[in-house]
Amino acid sequence: MTADGPTCPICAGELPEGARFCPSCGHPILADASGEERRIVTVVFADLEGFTSLAEHRDPESVKELLDACFDRLPPRVTRYGGPGGKNTGGEAGGAGGKRPRGPS
Repeated sequence: MTADGPTCPICAGELPEGARFCPSCGHPILADASGEERRIVTVVFADLEGFTSLAEHRDPESVKELLDACFDRLPPRVTRYGGPGGKNTGGEAGGAGGKRPRGPS
């Protein structure tokens, strides 16, 4: 604590009253009984516009080939930035990257 108020032990940023996380760096300030922690991640969502109407007018093999071609491109880009890969559901795809490992920085 300083004369101006509490500061983060990691980045020395000022903390608002009752802060559970540092607003500057996200470091947990108070122990969370649930065991959860805040992390900064990047999330990517991709949607194939018009997928439903397209799929209704094509045979299933053609739709699968189109989806495979599109979604084969997402996971390598997500893993390149530290993510676990992508998840595909129908005409949508998603992924998360940049998650920091637990432990000391």
